[in-house]
Amino acid sequence: MYNEFHGFSEKPFEITPDPKFLYLTSSHRKALDAMMKGIESRQEFISITGEVGTGKTTLIYYLLMSLDDKVKTAFIFNPSITFEEFLEIILRERYIEVTEKDKKTLLHKLVEYLSHLGSDETMTIIIDEAQHLSIETLQELGKLSDLVPLASGRLQIVFVGQPEFENILNSPNLKILNQRIRIRSKITTLTAEESRDYIEHRLKLVGSSTSETFTPKAISVIIEHAKGIPRVINIVCDNALLNGFSESKKKIDAKIIREVIRNLESPSRRKFRPIKVSNFVKRTHPIQRERILSPRQIAVILLFLLGLGIIFYLMFGCLRYWPLNQRSIESMWTALFHTERPLVAAPQTTNIKTSKVDVHYPPVETRALPVESLQLAVPPSESLMRVNKETRSTESIIIKTGQNISGLAHQYYGRSNITRVDLILDYNPEITNANLISVNQKIRMPKITEGSLIIQSSDRTYKINVGTFLSPKSAEFYRGEPSLRGKEIEIVARKATPKETWYRVVVGKFDSEDEALKVISILKDKKLLPLFTASPKLQ
Repeated sequence: MYNEFHGFSEKPFEITPDPKFLYLTSSHRKALDAMMKGIESRQEFISITGEVGTGKTTLIYYLLMSLDDKVKTAFIFNPSITFEEFLEIILRERYIEVTEKDKKTLLHKLVEYLSHLGSDETMTIIIDEAQHLSIETLQELGKLSDLVPLASGRLQIVFVGQPEFENILNSPNLKILNQRIRIRSKITTLTAEESRDYIEHRLKLVGSSTSETFTPKAISVIIEHAKGIPRVINIVCDNALLNGFSESKKKIDAKIIREVIRNLESPSRRKFRPIKVSNFVKRTHPIQRERILSPRQIAVILLFLLGLGIIFYLMFGCLRYWPLNQRSIESMWTALFHTERPLVAAPQTTNIKTSKVDVHYPPVETRALPVESLQLAVPPSESLMRVNKETRSTESIIIKTGQNISGLAHQYYGRSNITRVDLILDYNPEITNANLISVNQKIRMPKITEGSLIIQSSDRTYKINVGTFLSPKSAEFYRGEPSLRGKEIEIVARKATPKETWYRVVVGKFDSEDEALKVISILKDKKLLPLFTASPKLQ
């Protein structure tokens, strides 16, 4: 709302964790170094603590982006969960299907996953808000290396929580776990100088500076109120900029800051709570009675309502003279609001190799190039995954705290695997990292049907997306399948995360959609399609 007015490229003081805005104080740097060194040296447990709002979650996101691709990660947020639920979440984070949820089966699946890691690969589990873990779950985690012998040296757990987490660890019941945590670090609140630098840092990233945006006295009032908590600084600054916009003030002074603080603390002058107020900030009447809206704000609202009235008048005026049928209404809506664009943007995919399966199943020549050197192989028109009737079968979900794509797939479809997650990414091309989504972000969840696997080419032929895998070798399972005899098999690479590449296996060509659907039905019955089965029987 206020970005254009203040000349910002984006909002500088969002409270949503964003590693791009990370400001590393000395304590943040020490905590980051502790996590990096602990993971590199394969320490079993690491503990990072800090007060609410000091940037712990932002530091986690930065860590996830910085780790080598040899480190496989799972991120658990706000973990008020049992040990079995803990195991289930980390397995799903690694796209491992979970059907039976008893402790023995889950531990077996974890052992199986760890056994397939290379000698130079490890798995790191990062737990945010660790103070919410139950004593029973913490006890089980302390014994994890005893329950899973392969965990030693291959599995690291990073606890990130509030200071009370250290008090919990001192419980007599957690003596084993407490003794096994060899690396500990604490994130402290910002000093006054660091607070000034923090504000300047965020403003510079959006093309501004402290001197252009706040008066020196306003900065002093912010620092005094925030007491070194970055989240409090963000909320006060964000609301102050909104107030400045509503009052047409380019530079925020101390009066606006004090007004924001009063409104955040009103009506009982209670201590600050990390909430974000929306709409225009209230002002106080000279006789101390709060005025809900200023005359300027009332005028803006009236103009807005008048504009809406004119639009509805024009729309319904047109309807009086148009035939009231679906086609004419759609035409009017398109004329007013529609701009042409593809319903689903083409995923950033790369073709690695193409082979043809004939009657004799000869060995296939492998000429895989490094992913970095490959170029887009499938034209956008061919990479669209569904016909129009399929693309409309979606449901939008607003991301809540602690949710991730793998968990959404399980919640929405009843199970989660890498193929289902890849399908979700197809419908949400703005997601460039499968491991990172934002709270309040809108995610489109496609309806899963057999038609979801059909790729329509520009030459009116069809292909089938049989599944997505962590290794291109998975294509070998389909080369001897009788129903695919004579068809080409392609492996299409996609950068699912900055450190991880997934491989989609595509088969074709088919002369008609019905022919493709027939083969899909055969593969589905044979449990060769991961989209429809928990454990594909790839022989």
